[in-house]
Amino acid sequence: MQTSSQNTFLIDCPYCQTRIAAIESGHAERDISEEFPYKERLIIGKCPRCGSLLAGETHELDIDCPSDAHPWSEVVRIYPAPLSDFLDNQIPEPVRVSIREAEMCMQVGANIAACAMLGRALEGVCRDIIGKEVMLGKGLSQLKGKKVIDDRLYAWSKQVNLFRNDTAHPDKYVTFVSSDDTKDLQSFVYAIVEYVYILTARYDEFLERKKRREKSR
Repeated sequence: MQTSSQNTFLIDCPYCQTRIAAIESGHAERDISEEFPYKERLIIGKCPRCGSLLAGETHELDIDCPSDAHPWSEVVRIYPAPLSDFLDNQIPEPVRVSIREAEMCMQVGANIAACAMLGRALEGVCRDIIGKEVMLGKGLSQLKGKKVIDDRLYAWSKQVNLFRNDTAHPDKYVTFVSSDDTKDLQSFVYAIVEYVYILTARYDEFLERKKRREKSR
């Protein structure tokens, strides 16, 4: 472990809800594999604003340049772990993967990519419930028609669909999406996914327990 009291690294602080230059306390490196001489690095430090402990990971991007000039990827926070409470195993894996990817994009300020991933997450919901071939816009309409989501959730999902179309298709040529808009879209996706996969199942379990109690009286 190498230590330094001078170095800083850019990382997302979940408590300050912004990207900050964390004060580095130390880091460790290793080769990713024997076949590929890329290195990965774990960095630990704390937020200069709130003092929260933070840890992130980064990896080399280009090994063809001199060893002392290898570019490194943006640092992605791994502690505090993002989304650990939200990503319940009841949520299909394709949806969970898309949500994780969106979170990672948001941590490094890649909001256009994050919007595309948030739309991908909702499309995963549609394909899980409606069918594998359905596209996002039509799938959301069918979820509403089947009463899987209500009018409010459908309105939120349409905004996600709009941003997803604008960011995923090159003919739209979107060059900027604000962090505030991306965070709102993230909240909409979380609400929809939680409603469909977690709260609905919990409510069904609640009704079943209530039914059993009534029968036992």
